[in-house]
Amino acid sequence: MLNEFYYGNLWIDTKRKTSNASLILVVPFYFLPAVFGMQTVCHFTLDSLELTRLTKPNQRKNIPYTEIGSIELFVIRRKWEGGTFLSMLVPYYNFDLVVHLKDNGRDDPKLEIEFPATYSFVEAIQRLKENHIYVHDAFGVFERFTNEESFKKDFASYFDEHYHALAAEYGLDDPRIGFTARQRL
Repeated sequence: MLNEFYYGNLWIDTKRKTSNASLILVVPFYFLPAVFGMQTVCHFTLDSLELTRLTKPNQRKNIPYTEIGSIELFVIRRKWEGGTFLSMLVPYYNFDLVVHLKDNGRDDPKLEIEFPATYSFVEAIQRLKENHIYVHDAFGVFERFTNEESFKKDFASYFDEHYHALAAEYGLDDPRIGFTARQRL
């Protein structure tokens, strides 16, 4: 069972890798304060995964890599509830991480982190591997798109063609509208 859900931006060390500024174009204006109010910085540091509320930097969760068992990487197609005309025309794909925490029990807790898809996530995967954390790339994203150029050129068109079948096979939202669980920090 999913314990926590976070939506935000990807940072690796001190570098921001994604931005949700494009939400201004696809999220209805009346929903923007709520979306930006819950934005989280997903920060992969040398020794931990740090989640920080963008609007309230004192709300933070630090998860040492030693407490992470494994991570599953999925791609999801996002649509905003009551979205703008643009959000219906332009495919919007995000990465969806399911982080399995170690708890020494049968039902280890897990949390979910969603952020814009970017080739830069390969740097985080390398960091996780260095810390002995297995990342299961369910759709083979980084085997299929082996460099940033191919990712930028072909990622969206590949998922335009294959996402519906993959979503059905893996039980993913098609598209994801709203959020799957309350956020916690």
